[in-house]
Amino acid sequence: MQKRAQIAIVIRRRPLNIRGPYQHAAEMDVQKLLEMDMEEQAMKDDVCEQLKHPVIIAMKGHPCTGKSTIARVLADFLRYPLFAQDDLLDYAGDKSFEAICRIAATQLSLRIRVIIDSSLTSQAHRDRLVQLAESTRARLVIVECRPRDEYEWRQRLERRAIVDQSYKPSTWGDLQKMLGKYEDYDVGAVPKLILDTTKAFREGCLVSATLRIAFYRNPHVVELDQWVDLAMNRIKSNQSKKERGSYRHSHTFGLSNERKDTKATCNICSELVLGQAYDCDECEFILHKFCAELSDKVQRLPDECPSFLRAIPPVYTFPEKHVCDACIDAKKGFSDECLDCLFLTHLKCKLLPTILHHECHEHPLRFDINPLNSNFEFICRACGHFGRGIAYSCFRCHLHFHVSCLLLPRTLKHRTHRDPLTLNYFPPNDGSSEYYCNACEGERKPSHWIYYCADHEFAAHMSCMTPEVRPYDLQNDKRLDMLKM
Repeated sequence: MQKRAQIAIVIRRRPLNIRGPYQHAAEMDVQKLLEMDMEEQAMKDDVCEQLKHPVIIAMKGHPCTGKSTIARVLADFLRYPLFAQDDLLDYAGDKSFEAICRIAATQLSLRIRVIIDSSLTSQAHRDRLVQLAESTRARLVIVECRPRDEYEWRQRLERRAIVDQSYKPSTWGDLQKMLGKYEDYDVGAVPKLILDTTKAFREGCLVSATLRIAFYRNPHVVELDQWVDLAMNRIKSNQSKKERGSYRHSHTFGLSNERKDTKATCNICSELVLGQAYDCDECEFILHKFCAELSDKVQRLPDECPSFLRAIPPVYTFPEKHVCDACIDAKKGFSDECLDCLFLTHLKCKLLPTILHHECHEHPLRFDINPLNSNFEFICRACGHFGRGIAYSCFRCHLHFHVSCLLLPRTLKHRTHRDPLTLNYFPPNDGSSEYYCNACEGERKPSHWIYYCADHEFAAHMSCMTPEVRPYDLQNDKRLDMLKM
């Protein structure tokens, strides 16, 4: 049997302490979600009955979009049996699809929920699944994988072709020809969840969204990012700030000019807040604008930022430690596994701004520090490398940056070019299919930042110009979520 290629999809894993009977836990989540949804109020009386229905989760996607990886994630989380069309090597095309449908029918007749992994590029296959769902009284939901980042999609295809030389299509050109032959059809009255597999996502959100839209009375086509935003907004709208602050969370700050609470004090300096301030949308946390931005030391940041905040740290080594109220009430000391202890310590040490205004992005970026065991993982928007634990983030746009990338010098001089080079956040894009670094002559991604000389059209990887950014292959070894496809 040939070894399958590895596809790098960044998935934020669930905390280890909630592992257990996956199917029952997931169904309880669905029940809670259904009860929150205003559209499903009429279903409250028979939620339990609805949860007894078998479910078909059908994957859809073109080659190397990550659908088989996502199918395995869902199967692992839910403990549903997975039937993959690729496993039936002795059958071709429609015969293999019909075979997995018949196998699935037996499981569904026993009220066992199933996952079917196929490309689902034919309307006839979609119609067969509808027939299967109707004959077994099952709920059918389609999870479609659409990699929005074409460059990353092409890289996956090329890596897989290297590992498995018999894999077809083996080139990007072959894939484009294949896509031209596929049907572009409407799934009709079948609920569908669309997932961008080139972006990081939380597997718990994927599971909840998949099962929830399967139980909608009316068919929906929803993107995962959209679903998560709507769900969070609904939860926030039903809670007061005091209620939202009763659980631990990452603070989301907005700048306000007027104070409703004239006795509010800054959580950094403990002084009365009178003028502009950043307050959390989730709770009553508040910071002076000056304290949050540390505008007096922004220019000195590249020299003063400690190394453990620049890269993936083995441990957090703050010069002093502060204990959050929750840990004090529990009679505990500082814990680097506590989100609030870490954030409070960051605020009091004043090593980095909590709110950073950077010319690379239109919105303010918020400093985000997480316990190293929380598996907070991301792909840096600047360099495209893996990151964990610490980031500057724009939650409105779902963007994350390494601290080290944001602290890079705006201009520098390098031995590979005679003129000064400027850090370019929006590299020129002439529509070419390939882009190269003029320093190392390796391929580069057009959306990643570069050091650039416009006069000579000299473009270079950031990692080639400064040791602050490590080359991709070294970072790639540190990925925690490399899932076999």
